Amino acid sequence: MKYHKVYDLIENGSSEWIFPAIGITFIAFGIVFIVFRGWLYPSALQSLTFAFVGFGILWTILALFFTTFSHNKLSKALRENRCLITEGVVTEFNPMPLSGHGYESFIVSGNKFQYSDYIISPGFRKTQAHGGTVRKGVYVRVYYVGNDIARLEIGSPRK
Repeated sequence: MKYHKVYDLIENGSSEWIFPAIGITFIAFGIVFIVFRGWLYPSALQSLTFAFVGFGILWTILALFFTTFSHNKLSKALRENRCLITEGVVTEFNPMPLSGHGYESFIVSGNKFQYSDYIISPGFRKTQAHGGTVRKGVYVRVYYVGNDIARLEIGSPRK
């Protein structure tokens, strides 16, 4: 079997930047409200503006901590060869609904994997609806910890 790597956490880096970016957006809007507070709204709402910025700072710090921690933990397991490995034919493939915000799942050699484009997690999560390569009947090799896929390879017969 010849394998083609379609996802590698270390090579792809983190795709979880959107979660902390939400907090940065709150901070940016809060700063704009503070700078232009005399023109935008009455002074009675000033404390609300500072709470807005405080919430943004707290959100960003917590989001960076949790996403960085989970990403580093999984990438360290992959680098140190501590990931479990399973390979075989994808069975019971259930694509994410085209309407979105659901899960996609599949089973390989008795191991079930579930992921979504809309869930923050450090591993592979590109669904078929958004260009993912997992399909029923495809031969794969999966490096994983828990439900997080650190590396995904698609197999094809050698010629």
